[in-house]
Amino acid sequence: MILDEPTNGLDPEGVRWIRSLLRDLADEGQTVFVSSHLLSEMAQLADDLVVIGEVRLIAAEPVRNFVEAHTRTHVVVRTAQAERFREWLRQEGFRVQHEEADVLVVDSADPDAVSAAARHANVPIRELHTRRSSLEDAFLHATANATTYRGEAA
Repeated sequence: MILDEPTNGLDPEGVRWIRSLLRDLADEGQTVFVSSHLLSEMAQLADDLVVIGEVRLIAAEPVRNFVEAHTRTHVVVRTAQAERFREWLRQEGFRVQHEEADVLVVDSADPDAVSAAARHANVPIRELHTRRSSLEDAFLHATANATTYRGEAA
């Protein structure tokens, strides 16, 4: 089955129905090709993807592999001692950005390592979570050199 933008113009119930139908067909062993610019929808629906830019094959692989290859995972930390903790993390070899007055973004996929660093630095944390990039983020990164016109970041 080949579909082009199958959820375009549908209400949420229709989108959910199409998503369920396509997943059922794939689970039965049917091959379903879907062409879409709605990357958030494809992230929920697709197992594998093909990305083409400027008439060139950029990727043909499972969605998870594509996102992992073209994005980074970060650990977000909220603490009243952000400046002190940032300096401590840098001395320990972490790459870290100061996002807001009390928020740090650590270039790491390991929240346990960042939590352990906070304990060692004796820094109380109010929040710690992992921020994963989206399929859209990965697509924009992977196609950055294969795009004629670029939108501005929000």
